[in-house]
Amino acid sequence: MKVQTINFRDFMNNDYNVKRKFDYRLPLLSVTTVFSPSSLLSPPPLVAKAYLLMGCIGFVLITMSLMEKYFAINGFYQFASQLLKFVKIVMPFALIAALILFVYLNPLL
Repeated sequence: MKVQTINFRDFMNNDYNVKRKFDYRLPLLSVTTVFSPSSLLSPPPLVAKAYLLMGCIGFVLITMSLMEKYFAINGFYQFASQLLKFVKIVMPFALIAALILFVYLNPLL
């Protein structure tokens, strides 16, 4: 076992600690590589599938909410309540199924 001896004055001045400086010359990840226009406009196939999946789910949810609002404004309260029940029951399962499908079709696994 190696024992390090430290001078008392160095200990009190905290001079015995050797502080390492991080080298900032080589960034691990650049912001321009992640958010470049080419990566957003032509993503890899897996990312494009995820964009499409989330876009479709969002489109369905927005359409359902607009239909519910239309039915409620025009007096079709029964249709609006049935649509609300459908969205509350089916959409969480659809989101979970879509995420499971996305993970299942992931070529990296």
